[in-house]
Amino acid sequence: MLTRFYIFCAYFMMSIHCYGQDYVYDYNEATQGLYQQIIDLDLKAAATALQSYKAANPNNLALEHLQNYLDFFKVYTSDDPDLYKQLRSNRDLYIKRLQKGPEESPWHLYAQANIRLQWALLKFKFGDYFAGFWDVRKAYQLLEKNKAAFPDFLPNEKDRGVLKILIGNVPDQYQWGIRNLAGLKGEIKEGKNAMLRMISCQHTDYQFLQQETLMIYSYLLLFVAHSSDEAWTILQEYPLAADEHVLSAYTLATVASRNGRNDYAIRTLQAVQHTAGWQQFPFLEFRLGNLLLKKLDEQAEQHFKNYLQTNRGQSDIKSSYLRLGWCALLKGDKEAYTAYLDKVQKKGNAQIGRDKDALYASQLGFTPDLVLIKARLLFDGGYYNQALKQLLPFEERNFNSIYEKLEWQYRLARIWHERGNTQKALEAYEEVYLRGRQQSYYFSCNAALQIGRIKEEQKDWSSAKSYYKACLHLKPEIYRNSLHLAAKAGLQRIKTHP
Repeated sequence: MLTRFYIFCAYFMMSIHCYGQDYVYDYNEATQGLYQQIIDLDLKAAATALQSYKAANPNNLALEHLQNYLDFFKVYTSDDPDLYKQLRSNRDLYIKRLQKGPEESPWHLYAQANIRLQWALLKFKFGDYFAGFWDVRKAYQLLEKNKAAFPDFLPNEKDRGVLKILIGNVPDQYQWGIRNLAGLKGEIKEGKNAMLRMISCQHTDYQFLQQETLMIYSYLLLFVAHSSDEAWTILQEYPLAADEHVLSAYTLATVASRNGRNDYAIRTLQAVQHTAGWQQFPFLEFRLGNLLLKKLDEQAEQHFKNYLQTNRGQSDIKSSYLRLGWCALLKGDKEAYTAYLDKVQKKGNAQIGRDKDALYASQLGFTPDLVLIKARLLFDGGYYNQALKQLLPFEERNFNSIYEKLEWQYRLARIWHERGNTQKALEAYEEVYLRGRQQSYYFSCNAALQIGRIKEEQKDWSSAKSYYKACLHLKPEIYRNSLHLAAKAGLQRIKTHP
Protein backbone atom coordinates (compact mmCIF):
# COMPACT_ATOMS: atom_id res chain seq x y z
CA MET A 1 0.00 0.00 0.00
CA LEU A 2 2.81 2.37 0.98
CA THR A 3 4.65 1.56 -2.25
CA ARG A 4 1.57 2.38 -4.30
CA PHE A 5 1.27 5.69 -2.42
CA TYR A 6 4.87 6.66 -3.26
CA ILE A 7 4.35 5.70 -6.89
CA PHE A 8 1.25 7.89 -6.99
CA CYS A 9 3.14 10.83 -5.44
CA ALA A 10 6.00 10.43 -7.89
CA TYR A 11 3.60 10.28 -10.81
CA PHE A 12 1.74 13.35 -9.50
CA MET A 13 4.94 15.37 -9.14
CA MET A 14 6.10 14.34 -12.60
CA SER A 15 2.75 15.41 -14.00
CA ILE A 16 3.08 18.83 -12.40
CA HIS A 17 6.64 19.15 -13.67
CA CYS A 18 5.71 18.15 -17.18
CA TYR A 19 2.68 20.44 -17.18
CA GLY A 20 4.87 23.32 -16.01
CA GLN A 21 7.21 22.70 -18.90
CA ASP A 22 4.34 23.38 -21.29
CA TYR A 23 4.17 27.04 -20.26
CA VAL A 24 5.66 29.47 -22.75
CA TYR A 25 6.06 33.19 -23.29
CA ASP A 26 5.00 33.53 -26.90
CA TYR A 27 4.77 37.14 -28.04
CA ASN A 28 3.77 36.11 -31.54
CA GLU A 29 1.94 38.09 -34.20
CA ALA A 30 -1.46 37.41 -32.60
CA THR A 31 -0.40 38.43 -29.08
CA GLN A 32 1.34 41.50 -30.45
CA GLY A 33 -1.94 42.40 -32.16
CA LEU A 34 -3.73 42.10 -28.82
CA TYR A 35 -1.07 44.26 -27.21
CA GLN A 36 -1.51 46.93 -29.88
CA GLN A 37 -5.28 46.88 -29.40
CA ILE A 38 -4.79 47.54 -25.68
CA ILE A 39 -2.24 50.29 -26.29
CA ASP A 40 -4.74 51.85 -28.71
CA LEU A 41 -7.21 51.92 -25.77
CA ASP A 42 -9.76 49.86 -27.70
CA LEU A 43 -10.24 48.12 -24.37
CA LYS A 44 -13.67 46.51 -24.78
CA ALA A 45 -12.69 44.83 -28.04
CA ALA A 46 -9.31 43.88 -26.58
CA ALA A 47 -10.95 42.25 -23.53
CA THR A 48 -13.17 40.10 -25.75
CA ALA A 49 -10.32 39.08 -28.05
CA LEU A 50 -8.00 38.35 -25.12
CA GLN A 51 -10.53 36.10 -23.43
CA SER A 52 -11.06 34.14 -26.64
CA TYR A 53 -7.33 33.77 -27.32
CA LYS A 54 -6.60 32.68 -23.73
CA ALA A 55 -9.21 29.91 -24.02
CA ALA A 56 -7.42 28.55 -27.09
CA ASN A 57 -3.88 29.11 -25.69
CA PRO A 58 -4.04 28.53 -21.91
CA ASN A 59 -0.31 27.91 -21.54
CA ASN A 60 0.87 31.12 -23.20
CA LEU A 61 1.89 33.29 -20.25
CA ALA A 62 2.25 36.32 -22.50
CA LEU A 63 -1.53 36.51 -22.17
CA GLU A 64 -1.31 36.91 -18.39
CA HIS A 65 1.06 39.81 -19.00
CA LEU A 66 -1.38 41.35 -21.49
CA GLN A 67 -4.26 40.85 -19.08
CA ASN A 68 -2.41 43.08 -16.65
CA TYR A 69 -1.86 45.67 -19.39
CA LEU A 70 -5.62 45.66 -19.88
CA ASP A 71 -6.28 46.14 -16.15
CA PHE A 72 -3.66 48.88 -15.98
CA PHE A 73 -5.19 50.95 -18.76
CA LYS A 74 -8.74 50.40 -17.49
CA VAL A 75 -7.75 51.93 -14.16
CA TYR A 76 -5.34 54.56 -15.46
CA THR A 77 -7.63 56.02 -18.12
CA SER A 78 -10.78 55.96 -15.99
CA ASP A 79 -9.09 57.41 -12.88
CA ASP A 80 -11.74 55.42 -11.00
CA PRO A 81 -10.76 54.67 -7.37
CA ASP A 82 -13.43 51.96 -7.07
CA LEU A 83 -12.10 50.17 -10.15
CA TYR A 84 -8.59 50.45 -8.72
CA LYS A 85 -9.71 48.73 -5.52
CA GLN A 86 -11.58 46.10 -7.52
CA LEU A 87 -8.69 45.13 -9.80
CA ARG A 88 -5.57 45.56 -7.65
CA SER A 89 -5.76 42.02 -6.21
CA ASN A 90 -5.37 40.70 -9.78
CA ARG A 91 -1.70 41.68 -9.68
CA ASP A 92 -0.86 38.83 -7.29
CA LEU A 93 -2.81 36.32 -9.39
CA TYR A 94 -0.95 37.25 -12.57
CA ILE A 95 2.44 37.14 -10.89
CA LYS A 96 1.69 33.77 -9.27
CA ARG A 97 0.83 32.30 -12.68
CA LEU A 98 3.90 33.83 -14.27
CA GLN A 99 6.11 32.29 -11.61
CA LYS A 100 5.21 28.87 -13.06
CA GLY A 101 6.78 29.84 -16.38
CA PRO A 102 10.10 28.74 -17.89
CA GLU A 103 13.00 30.42 -16.11
CA GLU A 104 15.17 30.07 -19.21
CA SER A 105 13.03 32.66 -20.97
CA PRO A 106 14.17 36.30 -20.70
CA TRP A 107 10.48 37.28 -20.60
CA HIS A 108 10.00 35.36 -17.32
CA LEU A 109 11.38 37.92 -14.86
CA TYR A 110 10.72 40.87 -17.15
CA ALA A 111 6.95 40.24 -17.28
CA GLN A 112 6.78 39.96 -13.48
CA ALA A 113 8.78 43.17 -13.07
CA ASN A 114 6.67 45.01 -15.64
CA ILE A 115 3.45 44.08 -13.85
CA ARG A 116 4.90 45.33 -10.56
CA LEU A 117 6.02 48.57 -12.17
CA GLN A 118 2.62 49.21 -13.71
CA TRP A 119 0.93 48.68 -10.38
CA ALA A 120 3.47 50.86 -8.62
CA LEU A 121 2.42 53.71 -10.91
CA LEU A 122 -1.26 53.07 -10.13
CA LYS A 123 -0.57 52.88 -6.40
CA PHE A 124 1.24 56.21 -6.50
CA LYS A 125 -1.68 57.67 -8.49
CA PHE A 126 -4.15 56.62 -5.79
CA GLY A 127 -1.98 57.46 -2.79
CA ASP A 128 -0.78 53.96 -1.77
CA TYR A 129 2.80 55.17 -1.56
CA PHE A 130 4.42 52.53 0.64
CA ALA A 131 2.92 49.67 -1.38
CA GLY A 132 4.01 51.47 -4.55
CA PHE A 133 7.61 51.81 -3.37
CA TRP A 134 7.63 48.13 -2.42
CA ASP A 135 6.60 47.20 -5.97
CA VAL A 136 9.31 49.51 -7.29
CA ARG A 137 11.91 47.72 -5.19
CA LYS A 138 10.77 44.26 -6.32
CA ALA A 139 10.62 45.34 -9.96
CA TYR A 140 14.12 46.84 -9.72
CA GLN A 141 15.54 43.64 -8.23
CA LEU A 142 13.88 41.43 -10.86
CA LEU A 143 15.13 43.62 -13.70
CA GLU A 144 18.71 43.69 -12.39
CA LYS A 145 18.66 39.91 -12.03
CA ASN A 146 17.28 39.57 -15.55
CA LYS A 147 19.91 41.97 -16.87
CA ALA A 148 22.65 39.79 -15.40
CA ALA A 149 21.17 36.62 -16.91
CA PHE A 150 20.18 38.08 -20.31
CA PRO A 151 22.31 41.19 -20.95
CA ASP A 152 21.14 41.54 -24.57
CA PHE A 153 17.41 41.39 -23.81
CA LEU A 154 16.33 44.89 -24.84
CA PRO A 155 12.79 45.01 -23.34
CA ASN A 156 14.53 44.88 -19.97
CA GLU A 157 16.15 48.23 -20.81
CA LYS A 158 12.76 49.91 -21.16
CA ASP A 159 11.77 49.37 -17.54
CA ARG A 160 15.29 49.62 -16.13
CA GLY A 161 15.55 53.01 -17.80
CA VAL A 162 12.25 54.16 -16.33
CA LEU A 163 13.33 53.18 -12.83
CA LYS A 164 16.82 54.65 -13.15
CA ILE A 165 15.37 58.01 -14.20
CA LEU A 166 12.56 58.07 -11.64
CA ILE A 167 14.63 56.91 -8.68
CA GLY A 168 17.20 59.58 -9.47
CA ASN A 169 14.53 62.29 -9.19
CA VAL A 170 12.26 61.40 -6.28
CA PRO A 171 10.71 64.55 -4.73
CA ASP A 172 11.86 65.46 -1.22
CA GLN A 173 8.65 64.38 0.51
CA TYR A 174 9.00 60.85 -0.93
CA GLN A 175 12.69 60.33 -0.22
CA TRP A 176 11.67 58.14 2.72
CA GLY A 177 10.48 55.60 0.15
CA ILE A 178 13.96 55.29 -1.31
CA ARG A 179 15.70 55.32 2.08
CA ASN A 180 13.42 52.62 3.50
CA LEU A 181 13.86 50.41 0.46
CA ALA A 182 17.64 50.42 0.31
CA GLY A 183 19.57 49.19 -2.70
CA LEU A 184 17.81 51.28 -5.35
CA LYS A 185 20.13 53.49 -7.37
CA GLY A 186 19.00 56.06 -9.89
CA GLU A 187 20.90 57.90 -12.61
CA ILE A 188 19.23 59.98 -15.32
CA LYS A 189 21.95 59.53 -17.94
CA GLU A 190 22.12 55.77 -17.48
CA GLY A 191 18.33 55.53 -17.58
CA LYS A 192 18.07 57.59 -20.78
CA ASN A 193 20.72 55.50 -22.49
CA ALA A 194 18.93 52.29 -21.51
CA MET A 195 15.63 53.48 -22.97
CA LEU A 196 17.29 54.75 -26.13
CA ARG A 197 18.72 51.29 -26.73
CA MET A 198 15.18 49.94 -26.79
CA ILE A 199 13.81 52.80 -28.91
CA SER A 200 16.48 52.33 -31.57
CA CYS A 201 16.51 48.52 -31.52
CA GLN A 202 16.35 46.58 -34.80
CA HIS A 203 15.40 43.22 -33.26
CA THR A 204 12.07 42.22 -34.84
CA ASP A 205 10.94 40.28 -31.73
CA TYR A 206 11.05 43.42 -29.60
CA GLN A 207 10.04 46.21 -31.96
CA PHE A 208 6.38 46.03 -30.94
CA LEU A 209 7.42 47.68 -27.65
CA GLN A 210 9.13 50.65 -29.29
CA GLN A 211 6.10 52.97 -29.44
CA GLU A 212 5.31 52.40 -25.77
CA THR A 213 8.94 53.01 -24.83
CA LEU A 214 9.02 56.17 -26.91
CA MET A 215 5.86 57.53 -25.26
CA ILE A 216 7.16 56.85 -21.75
CA TYR A 217 10.57 58.28 -22.61
CA SER A 218 8.99 61.48 -23.94
CA TYR A 219 7.07 61.98 -20.69
CA LEU A 220 10.14 61.36 -18.58
CA LEU A 221 12.05 63.95 -20.62
CA LEU A 222 9.21 66.44 -20.12
CA PHE A 223 8.28 65.97 -16.51
CA VAL A 224 11.38 64.48 -14.87
CA ALA A 225 14.40 65.62 -16.89
CA HIS A 226 12.55 68.86 -17.84
CA SER A 227 13.94 68.74 -21.38
CA SER A 228 11.01 69.69 -23.61
CA ASP A 229 13.27 70.40 -26.60
CA GLU A 230 14.84 66.96 -26.29
CA ALA A 231 11.39 65.35 -26.08
CA TRP A 232 10.30 67.10 -29.28
CA THR A 233 13.53 66.15 -31.04
CA ILE A 234 13.22 62.44 -30.21
CA LEU A 235 9.65 62.41 -31.57
CA GLN A 236 10.89 63.91 -34.82
CA GLU A 237 13.59 61.25 -35.09
CA TYR A 238 11.24 58.40 -34.17
CA PRO A 239 7.71 59.53 -35.17
CA LEU A 240 4.66 58.25 -33.31
CA ALA A 241 1.67 56.97 -35.28
CA ALA A 242 -0.40 59.83 -33.87
CA ASP A 243 -2.95 59.89 -36.68
CA GLU A 244 -4.01 56.32 -35.82
CA HIS A 245 -3.55 55.81 -32.09
CA VAL A 246 -5.02 57.82 -29.21
CA LEU A 247 -2.12 57.43 -26.77
CA SER A 248 0.37 58.37 -29.46
CA ALA A 249 -1.71 61.44 -30.32
CA TYR A 250 -1.97 62.34 -26.64
CA THR A 251 1.79 62.04 -26.19
CA LEU A 252 2.63 64.04 -29.28
CA ALA A 253 0.10 66.74 -28.38
CA THR A 254 1.53 67.03 -24.87
CA VAL A 255 5.09 67.40 -26.12
CA ALA A 256 4.03 69.81 -28.88
CA SER A 257 2.16 72.05 -26.45
CA ARG A 258 5.17 72.16 -24.14
CA ASN A 259 7.21 73.39 -27.09
CA GLY A 260 4.92 76.28 -28.04
CA ARG A 261 3.13 74.35 -30.81
CA ASN A 262 -0.39 74.68 -29.46
CA ASP A 263 -2.21 74.68 -32.80
CA TYR A 264 -0.32 71.53 -33.82
CA ALA A 265 -1.36 69.90 -30.55
CA ILE A 266 -5.01 70.81 -31.11
CA ARG A 267 -5.02 69.33 -34.61
CA THR A 268 -3.32 66.19 -33.34
CA LEU A 269 -6.01 65.53 -30.73
CA GLN A 270 -8.91 66.51 -32.94
CA ALA A 271 -7.77 63.92 -35.49
CA VAL A 272 -8.52 61.05 -33.06
CA GLN A 273 -11.64 62.45 -31.37
CA HIS A 274 -13.97 59.84 -32.84
CA THR A 275 -11.98 56.72 -31.98
CA ALA A 276 -12.92 54.10 -29.39
CA GLY A 277 -9.85 55.06 -27.39
CA TRP A 278 -11.07 58.64 -26.99
CA GLN A 279 -14.25 57.45 -25.28
CA GLN A 280 -12.17 55.34 -22.90
CA PHE A 281 -9.99 58.25 -21.77
CA PRO A 282 -12.07 61.19 -20.40
CA PHE A 283 -8.94 63.21 -19.62
CA LEU A 284 -8.55 63.85 -23.35
CA GLU A 285 -11.57 66.16 -23.10
CA PHE A 286 -9.81 68.17 -20.41
CA ARG A 287 -6.58 68.26 -22.41
CA LEU A 288 -8.27 69.45 -25.61
CA GLY A 289 -10.24 72.04 -23.66
CA ASN A 290 -7.04 73.33 -22.09
CA LEU A 291 -5.32 73.61 -25.47
CA LEU A 292 -8.27 75.56 -26.90
CA LEU A 293 -8.40 77.83 -23.86
CA LYS A 294 -4.76 78.76 -24.41
CA LYS A 295 -5.77 80.43 -27.66
CA LEU A 296 -8.84 81.98 -25.97
CA ASP A 297 -11.17 79.77 -28.03
CA GLU A 298 -14.73 79.64 -26.65
CA GLN A 299 -15.06 75.97 -27.69
CA ALA A 300 -12.88 75.12 -24.68
CA GLU A 301 -15.86 75.52 -22.34
CA GLN A 302 -17.77 72.52 -23.72
CA HIS A 303 -14.78 70.20 -23.42
CA PHE A 304 -14.37 71.00 -19.72
CA LYS A 305 -18.06 70.29 -19.22
CA ASN A 306 -17.68 67.01 -21.13
CA TYR A 307 -14.82 66.04 -18.86
CA LEU A 308 -16.80 66.75 -15.70
CA GLN A 309 -19.69 64.64 -17.03
CA THR A 310 -17.62 61.60 -18.03
CA ASN A 311 -14.77 61.50 -15.50
CA ARG A 312 -15.20 59.03 -12.61
CA GLY A 313 -12.20 60.13 -10.57
CA GLN A 314 -11.29 63.18 -8.51
CA SER A 315 -8.33 64.58 -10.44
CA ASP A 316 -8.71 67.83 -12.40
CA ILE A 317 -12.19 68.51 -11.05
CA LYS A 318 -11.05 71.71 -9.31
CA SER A 319 -8.87 72.53 -12.29
CA SER A 320 -11.82 72.17 -14.68
CA TYR A 321 -14.04 74.45 -12.61
CA LEU A 322 -11.30 77.09 -12.44
CA ARG A 323 -10.94 76.99 -16.22
CA LEU A 324 -14.69 77.24 -16.64
CA GLY A 325 -14.40 80.32 -14.43
CA TRP A 326 -11.80 81.76 -16.76
CA CYS A 327 -14.08 81.01 -19.72
CA ALA A 328 -16.79 82.98 -17.93
CA LEU A 329 -14.45 85.94 -17.34
CA LEU A 330 -13.44 85.92 -21.00
CA LYS A 331 -17.16 86.39 -21.78
CA GLY A 332 -17.46 89.12 -19.14
CA ASP A 333 -19.60 87.04 -16.78
CA LYS A 334 -18.17 87.71 -13.29
CA GLU A 335 -21.20 86.19 -11.58
CA ALA A 336 -20.58 82.83 -13.28
CA TYR A 337 -16.89 83.11 -12.40
CA THR A 338 -17.75 83.47 -8.72
CA ALA A 339 -20.09 80.47 -8.90
CA TYR A 340 -17.40 78.31 -10.52
CA LEU A 341 -14.87 79.35 -7.87
CA ASP A 342 -17.28 78.16 -5.20
CA LYS A 343 -17.27 74.75 -6.93
CA VAL A 344 -13.47 74.79 -7.05
CA GLN A 345 -13.50 74.90 -3.25
CA LYS A 346 -16.20 72.26 -2.78
CA LYS A 347 -15.63 69.70 -5.55
CA GLY A 348 -12.80 67.22 -6.21
CA ASN A 349 -9.55 67.08 -4.27
CA ALA A 350 -6.20 68.87 -4.34
CA GLN A 351 -3.79 65.96 -4.81
CA ILE A 352 -2.19 66.98 -8.11
CA GLY A 353 -0.47 70.24 -9.06
CA ARG A 354 -3.23 71.69 -11.28
CA ASP A 355 -5.86 71.11 -8.60
CA LYS A 356 -3.65 72.64 -5.91
CA ASP A 357 -3.18 75.63 -8.21
CA ALA A 358 -6.94 75.88 -8.74
CA LEU A 359 -7.71 75.75 -5.02
CA TYR A 360 -4.99 78.31 -4.33
CA ALA A 361 -6.38 80.64 -7.01
CA SER A 362 -9.86 80.34 -5.52
CA GLN A 363 -8.56 81.45 -2.14
CA LEU A 364 -6.66 84.58 -3.24
CA GLY A 365 -9.62 86.76 -2.35
CA PHE A 366 -9.88 88.84 -5.52
CA THR A 367 -11.04 88.48 -9.10
CA PRO A 368 -7.94 88.17 -11.28
CA ASP A 369 -7.21 90.85 -13.82
CA LEU A 370 -8.42 89.74 -17.26
CA VAL A 371 -5.25 91.11 -18.89
CA LEU A 372 -3.09 88.82 -16.75
CA ILE A 373 -5.32 85.81 -17.40
CA LYS A 374 -5.14 86.36 -21.16
CA ALA A 375 -1.37 86.89 -21.03
CA ARG A 376 -0.90 83.70 -19.00
CA LEU A 377 -3.05 81.58 -21.30
CA LEU A 378 -1.56 82.94 -24.51
CA PHE A 379 1.96 82.49 -23.19
CA ASP A 380 1.24 78.90 -22.16
CA GLY A 381 0.01 78.27 -25.69
CA GLY A 382 3.18 79.67 -27.24
CA TYR A 383 1.43 82.76 -28.63
CA TYR A 384 4.15 85.06 -27.34
CA ASN A 385 3.50 88.10 -29.51
CA GLN A 386 -0.19 88.12 -28.61
CA ALA A 387 0.64 87.70 -24.94
CA LEU A 388 3.07 90.63 -25.10
CA LYS A 389 0.41 92.82 -26.72
CA GLN A 390 -1.80 92.19 -23.70
CA LEU A 391 0.85 93.40 -21.24
CA LEU A 392 2.73 96.26 -22.93
CA PRO A 393 -0.03 98.90 -22.67
CA PHE A 394 0.10 98.56 -18.87
CA GLU A 395 2.54 99.39 -16.10
CA GLU A 396 2.98 97.94 -12.65
CA ARG A 397 1.01 100.78 -11.08
CA ASN A 398 -2.07 99.67 -13.03
CA PHE A 399 -2.33 96.61 -10.78
CA ASN A 400 -3.47 96.66 -7.18
CA SER A 401 -2.09 93.68 -5.22
CA ILE A 402 1.55 92.65 -4.75
CA TYR A 403 0.55 89.33 -6.33
CA GLU A 404 -0.60 90.98 -9.55
CA LYS A 405 2.33 93.40 -9.64
CA LEU A 406 4.75 90.44 -9.40
CA GLU A 407 2.76 88.45 -11.93
CA TRP A 408 2.84 91.29 -14.48
CA GLN A 409 6.65 91.50 -14.21
CA TYR A 410 6.95 87.71 -14.21
CA ARG A 411 4.82 87.32 -17.36
CA LEU A 412 6.98 89.88 -19.15
CA ALA A 413 10.12 88.03 -18.10
CA ARG A 414 8.77 84.72 -19.42
CA ILE A 415 7.83 86.28 -22.75
CA TRP A 416 11.20 88.04 -23.20
CA HIS A 417 12.91 84.74 -22.38
CA GLU A 418 10.98 82.74 -24.96
CA ARG A 419 11.42 85.45 -27.59
CA GLY A 420 15.19 85.28 -27.10
CA ASN A 421 15.70 88.66 -25.46
CA THR A 422 17.94 87.26 -22.74
CA GLN A 423 19.06 90.54 -21.24
CA LYS A 424 15.53 91.88 -20.72
CA ALA A 425 14.48 88.50 -19.36
CA LEU A 426 17.33 88.42 -16.84
CA GLU A 427 16.55 91.92 -15.62
CA ALA A 428 12.85 91.11 -15.16
CA TYR A 429 13.54 87.72 -13.54
CA GLU A 430 15.99 89.31 -11.11
CA GLU A 431 13.40 91.94 -10.15
CA VAL A 432 10.77 89.25 -9.55
CA TYR A 433 13.17 87.09 -7.56
CA LEU A 434 14.34 89.88 -5.27
CA ARG A 435 10.93 91.44 -4.66
CA GLY A 436 8.98 88.23 -4.25
CA ARG A 437 11.26 85.87 -2.35
CA GLN A 438 9.66 86.79 0.98
CA GLN A 439 6.23 85.87 -0.43
CA SER A 440 4.73 82.39 -0.74
CA TYR A 441 3.98 82.88 -4.45
CA TYR A 442 5.72 80.69 -7.03
CA PHE A 443 6.91 83.59 -9.20
CA SER A 444 10.24 84.08 -7.40
CA CYS A 445 11.00 80.37 -7.24
CA ASN A 446 10.53 79.96 -10.98
CA ALA A 447 12.40 83.21 -11.67
CA ALA A 448 15.43 81.78 -9.84
CA LEU A 449 15.10 78.54 -11.82
CA GLN A 450 14.94 80.39 -15.14
CA ILE A 451 17.95 82.56 -14.27
CA GLY A 452 19.81 79.34 -13.46
CA ARG A 453 18.92 77.92 -16.86
CA ILE A 454 20.08 81.06 -18.67
CA LYS A 455 23.36 81.08 -16.73
CA GLU A 456 23.82 77.39 -17.53
CA GLU A 457 23.37 78.11 -21.24
CA GLN A 458 25.93 80.89 -20.91
CA LYS A 459 28.30 78.41 -19.19
CA ASP A 460 28.39 80.61 -16.11
CA TRP A 461 28.44 77.50 -13.92
CA SER A 462 28.92 79.27 -10.60
CA SER A 463 25.93 81.59 -11.11
CA ALA A 464 23.82 78.73 -12.43
CA LYS A 465 24.50 76.66 -9.33
CA SER A 466 23.77 79.64 -7.11
CA TYR A 467 20.36 80.30 -8.66
CA TYR A 468 19.39 76.62 -8.80
CA LYS A 469 20.14 76.46 -5.07
CA ALA A 470 18.17 79.67 -4.54
CA CYS A 471 15.21 78.00 -6.25
CA LEU A 472 15.50 75.04 -3.86
CA HIS A 473 15.67 77.38 -0.89
CA LEU A 474 12.28 78.95 -1.67
CA LYS A 475 9.09 77.14 -0.62
CA PRO A 476 6.15 78.34 -2.74
CA GLU A 477 2.68 77.08 -1.90
CA ILE A 478 2.13 75.68 -5.40
CA TYR A 479 4.39 74.09 -8.04
CA ARG A 480 7.10 73.48 -5.41
CA ASN A 481 7.76 69.86 -6.41
CA SER A 482 8.06 70.49 -10.13
CA LEU A 483 10.22 73.60 -9.69
CA HIS A 484 12.52 71.89 -7.22
CA LEU A 485 12.84 68.79 -9.42
CA ALA A 486 13.82 71.04 -12.34
CA ALA A 487 16.43 72.79 -10.18
CA LYS A 488 17.84 69.45 -9.02
CA ALA A 489 18.01 68.26 -12.62
CA GLY A 490 19.94 71.44 -13.46
CA LEU A 491 22.40 70.89 -10.61
CA GLN A 492 22.93 67.31 -11.76
CA ARG A 493 23.64 68.45 -15.32
CA ILE A 494 26.38 70.84 -14.22
CA LYS A 495 27.75 68.92 -11.23
CA THR A 496 31.05 68.18 -13.00
CA HIS A 497 31.73 71.84 -13.74
CA PRO A 498 33.71 73.99 -11.26
